[in-house]
Amino acid sequence: MSITWYDLLFWSMHAFTATLFLCALLANFIPVIPSTLVSLAAIVLHRLVMGAEASITWTFIGWMFLLFLISQALDYACTWWGAKRFGATWKGALGAILGGLFGMIFLGIPGIFLGPLAGAFLFEWLNFRTKTEALHAGIGTLLGTFIAMGLKMALTVVMIFCFYYTLGTT
Repeated sequence: MSITWYDLLFWSMHAFTATLFLCALLANFIPVIPSTLVSLAAIVLHRLVMGAEASITWTFIGWMFLLFLISQALDYACTWWGAKRFGATWKGALGAILGGLFGMIFLGIPGIFLGPLAGAFLFEWLNFRTKTEALHAGIGTLLGTFIAMGLKMALTVVMIFCFYYTLGTT
């Protein structure tokens, strides 16, 4: 039995896709890289390389893109919710989101966690709240960030499961 180029491409692409999915699961613990974006990239690359006969449909990719957008919205919504739940004003919640963006840009991985905490604390403190109240708002944003990480992990697993389930039925 000889191995054809198609067989080599087929198995190589499946191995590459599985590797990207593994990277997506690990990316949940490195919040700089959106895990659902890595999963979406794996799915799109699989479709582009394997073609319509051996891969999923563009409609399926559209649904996975929607899950990616939902995961990004959840990231900000959970941070906002955590801040508000722990007593932040709208200024503290805004500070948490801005702190998260600046933290990610200027501090890398630690900034993902410290940025929202510092942003909420700073905006609340500048809003004439006590340091204790400002710190509670910051801790709420940190909690929201961890909740968002859990939800994004769940969405990543759903994307991977749906891909392999749909691939197996085509």
